[in-house]
Amino acid sequence: MTRVYSNPDPAVAHLVRNAIDQIGVPAIVRNDGTTTLMELPTVATWAEVWVAAGDRMADVEEIVASVIADSGTPADPWSCDDCGEVVEGEIGACWSCGSPAPAEA
Repeated sequence: MTRVYSNPDPAVAHLVRNAIDQIGVPAIVRNDGTTTLMELPTVATWAEVWVAAGDRMADVEEIVASVIADSGTPADPWSCDDCGEVVEGEIGACWSCGSPAPAEA
């Protein structure tokens, strides 16, 4: 199984899963009932979409990109190159050290 998407809102993760299911690739959502725990980083509790797509992975990636573009969903979290902090995708600079997000984030 491969994780193809994560979001803090389980409803959005289920939207992505439903779109993947429509192309005939089985998908599941994990962590859709998990609450944020003080011991875990916030992104570790986000709802995740997992698939076993095999040779259809390109189709799955296309569907995920399409749903994200259509829903205005923020980009995936990124790791700061300077300090290693994980930053939410819609943030353009590291909250810890101020370094700018990588161009592809």
